[in-house]
Amino acid sequence: MNRETSRKKLALVDWSELPKELLEKISGGLIGLSGPDYLTFRKVCRKWRDSCPPPTNLFFPGFPLEIPTYLGREVVLFPSFIYVLRLPLHKCNPTTTSWIVQVDEFNPGKLQVRNPVTNNRLYVDNFPETLNFNDYSSLPYAISYNLRLSTGNDDVFDSRCYPWRDYPVKTKSILLECGMVVVLSLGQVGMLGILKVNGDWKFTDFGYNGRFDDIEVFKEHICVLTRFGKSFLINGADGKLISLISKPLSKSYVGDRRKLLTAYGDDLYMIARGECEFKVFKLNGKLQQWERVNSLGDKILFVSYDKCFLLDADYLPVFERNCILFPKNCFPNNSGDYSVDGELFQGATRHLEIGVFFLGQKFCQPISSYPRLSKLFWPIPSWIMSDSCSSLGSDRFSEEDEEMETSSYSGSESSLKEQSSNAVSHHGKNIHPSSSDQIDTFLEDVSSENNGTSIPAIDSPLQITQDNSLLEKFQGADVSSNLVPVRSNDLLTWALESLAKMVIILQKNTGESLDDSQAEYLKLSLVDLQTLHFRLDWMVPFVERALAIHKSKCQKIIVTDLEKRKSKLLAELHELEQMEKTLAGSLIISTAPPILKKGLAEGLF
Repeated sequence: MNRETSRKKLALVDWSELPKELLEKISGGLIGLSGPDYLTFRKVCRKWRDSCPPPTNLFFPGFPLEIPTYLGREVVLFPSFIYVLRLPLHKCNPTTTSWIVQVDEFNPGKLQVRNPVTNNRLYVDNFPETLNFNDYSSLPYAISYNLRLSTGNDDVFDSRCYPWRDYPVKTKSILLECGMVVVLSLGQVGMLGILKVNGDWKFTDFGYNGRFDDIEVFKEHICVLTRFGKSFLINGADGKLISLISKPLSKSYVGDRRKLLTAYGDDLYMIARGECEFKVFKLNGKLQQWERVNSLGDKILFVSYDKCFLLDADYLPVFERNCILFPKNCFPNNSGDYSVDGELFQGATRHLEIGVFFLGQKFCQPISSYPRLSKLFWPIPSWIMSDSCSSLGSDRFSEEDEEMETSSYSGSESSLKEQSSNAVSHHGKNIHPSSSDQIDTFLEDVSSENNGTSIPAIDSPLQITQDNSLLEKFQGADVSSNLVPVRSNDLLTWALESLAKMVIILQKNTGESLDDSQAEYLKLSLVDLQTLHFRLDWMVPFVERALAIHKSKCQKIIVTDLEKRKSKLLAELHELEQMEKTLAGSLIISTAPPILKKGLAEGLF
């Protein structure tokens, strides 16, 4: 049997016909701490889905996780997700911004919706009871874990006697694959410990004073940061020191306030705040030192009390970039002083207690000064709040798609695993009691199944080729419907129409004729299609080149306009100088100043 024949037979294997007993054993091994894999298992086809019970949790089976502690009371470990929600390109206009939101699942089956920067819960009337993430070009950009007592109180270690007792978030937690939870007690001014899921607890001790500003996953280990930038890698399983990775900086250079970490890809960044400005540093691993970063490029750095993350401004989309968004009282010193915020947040609403700092400047401003940035958080977009939002996805999923499960379980498991894995690769290392006035909502579960026919998972190596697939050539590359993950006929139709329009724009324009609306369409269409996991490697170079040329053209236009304005201002300045000389020559300055004080009618009578 030759290799080609073997491949054809392999492609005909029907994985949906595995025995039910075997499927039950596989799914049984995935539930618990392997929640994302369990959700992915259930989305493959109807038979796999029917072989295991639906979890009662919206995100990860097994979470929220109750852990006994030496305190004699249980703590609850639960996941938090930061989502960037966008209307699909064909439903929005150039002024439509994304909505960035944090969702927590502290109570199984219900979500608390929060501002991802201020950590404040959103209290809104008429918030949708059901939220279908498949209606939006959504991406879970950052996933973190939190600890609370079963009562909902996050002051797990009782920080009432410590200077940071008023810090808005009391702990930062990182869950490791081995089942250990690395916990930084912020309320206790940075004590670090290791918590096992069986309740065993110990504080770390490797010759330092035991106080740290932040922790972050870096190079598959835990990076811990001290006040002045000295950082270590530790083994999260036992808390033992692995190596020193950066030397401290001087207090006069970085200040004495809390420092924060964030990982982006293979890079590690430190954020420091002074009285009037922020400083961002990037780790140089070879030299074991922090090097200051003067620009974030087209990115925005989002800072919160227990997490930081970078987002591309073009994805949101907003004009502002190369800036830092941060909450009130995020950078205390050892004594718990927050006076650095001064009057910045006076008059701000609780939903917009966010400051903005542009790198290169020497001052901060409230986010209300930038309306487009404000809309990323508040108010909640009309396309979320309107009655029509619940049907936004109706044209994307036909009646042939598998029916939604009942509201007792509405987790979006059909897309969570893929999106989570992409968030890991895109962002780096970030991922590893209900009351009447809080927003509790559900996520709709839409499975990619049509007429009972099994469709392989998108990550599956077996991509079934369709005999009637479309095949075209673009710049010598094959463009085929087989190269995209098929989720529904309507979605595929929209994707192919978008691709066709992108090709037409590229073929019918030169660098000079491409206008702003066409460039915006190319950019946003590419982002939307890539978010939905369409394979566009063949298209990316052409779009990037077109956008680069267009940006260069726009910059030339701006420079030309500035030169014209400069010339006009210089001409006006020259005219003013001439007028000044003329007036100076015509003035008669009296040698007897007292005369100026006499009445003009004096001596008339």
